[in-house]
Amino acid sequence: MVRLLVYVALVSSLLCLVQGQINCYVCSDINFFGSAIDDYCYNNLTGRVATSCTGSCRMTFETEDGVIRSIERDCNSGSAQSLKCYSFVPSGNTIHHTQCEISCNTTGCNNMLANDLQACASSCGSTGGGFCNYYTGTCVCNAGYTGADCETVIAVTPTQSCIQCDEATEPGCASVTSTLCSSSSHNLCTASRTTLYDANGAAVRTTVTRGCIESFAVTNDECTFSTPADTSLAGFLEYTCTRTCKANGCNSFTPQGDAPGPMYCHMCTGTSDTSTCAQSPNTRTRCPSDQRYCYSRAIYRSSTAQSEITHNEIQGYQFVSIDRGCSSTAMASQCTNTTFPSSNGQLTTCQETCQTHGCNDGWPNRPKCIQCISDESSVAAGADDCLYNPLAARQCPLPYHQYCYYTDMGKSGQLNSQISENRGGYRRSMVRLCSVNSYGSTCTEFQNGGVTFQRCNKTCDTDGCNHGMGGGSFRPGTSFMTLFITGLLTYTTQYIFSH
Repeated sequence: MVRLLVYVALVSSLLCLVQGQINCYVCSDINFFGSAIDDYCYNNLTGRVATSCTGSCRMTFETEDGVIRSIERDCNSGSAQSLKCYSFVPSGNTIHHTQCEISCNTTGCNNMLANDLQACASSCGSTGGGFCNYYTGTCVCNAGYTGADCETVIAVTPTQSCIQCDEATEPGCASVTSTLCSSSSHNLCTASRTTLYDANGAAVRTTVTRGCIESFAVTNDECTFSTPADTSLAGFLEYTCTRTCKANGCNSFTPQGDAPGPMYCHMCTGTSDTSTCAQSPNTRTRCPSDQRYCYSRAIYRSSTAQSEITHNEIQGYQFVSIDRGCSSTAMASQCTNTTFPSSNGQLTTCQETCQTHGCNDGWPNRPKCIQCISDESSVAAGADDCLYNPLAARQCPLPYHQYCYYTDMGKSGQLNSQISENRGGYRRSMVRLCSVNSYGSTCTEFQNGGVTFQRCNKTCDTDGCNHGMGGGSFRPGTSFMTLFITGLLTYTTQYIFSH
């Protein structure tokens, strides 16, 4: 037998709120049919001691045709709620069910006895019109309903006004004055242009209609082929272009199917920086026609104390969320920081919008970088792909990587030449990666074993900007990389210090 719960949620008294505790009765009776022997919680609380709870007290009732069949009294962590009820009769069932929630603000207030509740004389709009207030025995109507039994629907006056006509019977109807739509559910105006083609592809007639429509989103002049519903037109085709709009009387246009097509964006959410949504969103979803932007938004926590950062990591990092979708407005491409009170913790929110299909696949407001490291065997063979033919730029591993960089190292004077191995057996190597820090854009020379080496760094912050090679565009200078010069003995050492 289907049962419907009647909830009565009770809140702590002012005194107990100060103390953070409230005393509530805790008991339950299930499948009660009036036997005094079985009355454990309905109308008999003799000898029961209220239990100390945190939050509020609660009573839960199950009713069938207004008769309470079970009850439970317990503690509730939620806050007080005003009276709320819901009534219905399940399909294929004649038993009327009701669910209610009610609250009070005195300690131990879940002591109301079942015999004190009053059933209503009617079903109170069992189709959704209202519910029974078991404290007063009267019906309470939901919005849109009225009357003692909440069965009377309140008429709602339509507010949308559209041009409503058919040019087949009213030529030039685009200039007709708009009138109120017939239903309050109509929220958009529409115009459609349908051309009928015969079996040979010749146009038979074109009809334009205008009117009101109920729709989830505005459509932007889209066209489709279909088969006529009239069976006498076998072999014929209809080509219909439709466009909708929101403003009153806005549908004076004639759709031609020449509007821009819909935008397709990645739409997903994730709570891990390794989730599919974060690293490799692979499904593009069609956007409503009035949403011409793709957006992405990433949120993470970290510490503002970021001194002596190593290994491309930031201190206190914790990923919060990523979401991608469609937008009707452009967002500023930016990252903003909110500091947590009384600490050096901060919440960073990065966002951006773009206007090409599937463009919201990277970290927002962060560059996509070329990412590779010279392979020692390739360098030795004179075929270094990272140096000469790196793969395309892609999303960096983490949302706080705000720079792209490369580090090109080899024998001094050879970083401008198109060879992968310098003269005298000194190999050349390249590192292209993402970075938290700027390595600067400069070249540094240093001595090792009587040989002069050169190391050139480039740091930038736009997609794929860490292409190119060598020191041709940089003047020798000093950067923070100089701190590590004494350790640069071999290619392996260079690889270590590029991180």
